[in-house]
Amino acid sequence: VNEADQGGHSLLMAIIGFFLGFYDAAIGPGVGTFWVLAFVAVGGYSFLRASGMAKMCNSVTNLVTIVTLALHGAVLWHVVWPLVIANVTGGLVGARTAQKHGDSFVRKAFLVVIAVLGVKLLVEMIWGG
Repeated sequence: VNEADQGGHSLLMAIIGFFLGFYDAAIGPGVGTFWVLAFVAVGGYSFLRASGMAKMCNSVTNLVTIVTLALHGAVLWHVVWPLVIANVTGGLVGARTAQKHGDSFVRKAFLVVIAVLGVKLLVEMIWGG
């Protein structure tokens, strides 16, 4: 899909962004997956591009959360900084890997992660978590 053609989806993506931002702040886990799905299904982007855009959105919501909690004095900085460093390092490694192997690799990795999470949820549902 040509980026110039994305304009028709701007309002819908903004609405989805509002709800995903709220979900991320209230619940959190899995929002990156929802972002990828939204960018692919609604925005028409490739998995490679959608994954990069999802990472950016997730990073912004994480930053807003840290700032909000910091304003209330509720941040455990000794926990936050190692997580930030690991997130940046993982993002760099992931971006290089995705660029090296392309959209097909990202799509397959995405499906594997979704399958593993599905199995995990099923196991927790059956045997308790």
